[in-house]
Amino acid sequence: MKLVDTPHGCKRRFVCPYHAWSYDAEGRLIGAPHFDEGFPGLQKQELGLDRFAALEHAGLIWVSTAKGATTEQIQAHLQPISPDLEWLNMAELSVAAETHLTIRANWKLLVEGGLEAYHFKVAHRNTIGPFFTDNQSTYQAFGPHIRSVLLRASFAELGATATAARRLRDHANLLYTLIPTTQLLVQQDHVIWISSRPSGPDLTELRLVTLGHRVSENPDYWQKNHEITEATLREDFEIGEHIQSGLSAEFPQRFRFGRFEGALAVFNQTVDAYLDSA
Repeated sequence: MKLVDTPHGCKRRFVCPYHAWSYDAEGRLIGAPHFDEGFPGLQKQELGLDRFAALEHAGLIWVSTAKGATTEQIQAHLQPISPDLEWLNMAELSVAAETHLTIRANWKLLVEGGLEAYHFKVAHRNTIGPFFTDNQSTYQAFGPHIRSVLLRASFAELGATATAARRLRDHANLLYTLIPTTQLLVQQDHVIWISSRPSGPDLTELRLVTLGHRVSENPDYWQKNHEITEATLREDFEIGEHIQSGLSAEFPQRFRFGRFEGALAVFNQTVDAYLDSA
């Protein structure tokens, strides 16, 4: 049973809504109705909640649910991409808006939609397509993680800009794909955190969160930005659902990636390597 169903707050005690077993803030079982009569021989101190490794880094809290994982392992996992995460200064950002979605597609299909610009002029022709160059993107792998750069139509202006004044994020979208299920979409003045939670082979729970500066000063601005991002991503998610519906064990499909879709190959190779090691 889910112990906590509220999105935020602070408690000293957590009570299960099913049988009223209660736990302290350290996860220790401190109370259970009719415990002695119903569970002879069991000890409360042995029935605490599972403990997971957690680490605060670059403005976010990272948790590993792998059995026996340590904070050192989380640090090692993030180390290749840490300089970029620190550059984003997410510790200074606040939640401006968020959306929760349920998408009937495998989580990997939804990740792949952001790793290439081949589809921009077609799938996003009525939204962001006109603001980007045609099929121009690049990427770099940092350990298991990927940084993708998707060029805006204004990218050529960088050549005429003084070096000290150049800001890549003014002329391109940067997308960090952090294995396994986190993506950070970097725009001019904010970051969109995309969190995937696979609920089945063809079902994904998504959380889209716009993170910005001084969000309370101009809520309409941030809400508008969030709605534009959500509308664009929903186009990708709808495509993902259609792709998912076309997959069949009876009629196996092959996926072919063009030479301008290198990040897709790297992502799939990374996922395969983790599956092989498991």
